[in-house]
Amino acid sequence: MVRGKIEMKRIENATSRQVTFSKRRNGLLKKAYEFSVLCDAEVAVIIFSQKDRLYEFSSSDMRETLTRYRKYAKDHEQTNKVEVEQHVQRKWLCLHQKQSSSSSSMHYCYCFQLGFHSQKQRSVLSTMIKRVHKLRKLYYKRCIMLPCMTLKSQLVS
Repeated sequence: MVRGKIEMKRIENATSRQVTFSKRRNGLLKKAYEFSVLCDAEVAVIIFSQKDRLYEFSSSDMRETLTRYRKYAKDHEQTNKVEVEQHVQRKWLCLHQKQSSSSSSMHYCYCFQLGFHSQKQRSVLSTMIKRVHKLRKLYYKRCIMLPCMTLKSQLVS
C-alpha cells in the first residue's frame, strides 16, 4: 500500500493537528536519537508546541551544545563579513584596473566617433574625459551621481 502525498499546509482541525504533532514529534526525536547513535554525531533538537510546551532531545549536554552552536554561529558570521568585504574589494580593484588600462584606448575611440581627427582635438578631448572621470570618482564616493555632459558641444565652442 502506497501512502498518499499530503499537501503542506496548516491542518485546520485542532484534534487532527494535535495528533499529527505528537506523531511527528516522536518520529523526529526518534530520528535524532538514531542519527546520534549511528553517526556518532552531537545532536540537539528543540521543539515548542502551539501551547508553548518544550520538547527536547540532546545526545550530550544541551547547554554545552547550544553554547558551541552560538560560538560557531558568531565566528562564522564574522568570517562571512570579512570574506564578503574582501571579495568586494577584489572586484572593485579588478574593475578599476580594467577601466584604467583601457581608458586611453577608449579616449582615442571617443575622438574618432565624435569626429575629432586632429592631434590637438584628441588631446583636448582626452583631457576633458580624464577630468570627467576624476569628478565622477569624487561624486561616486559621496554617493552623488554626476549628470552626463555632452562633450562635443563643449569642444566645438
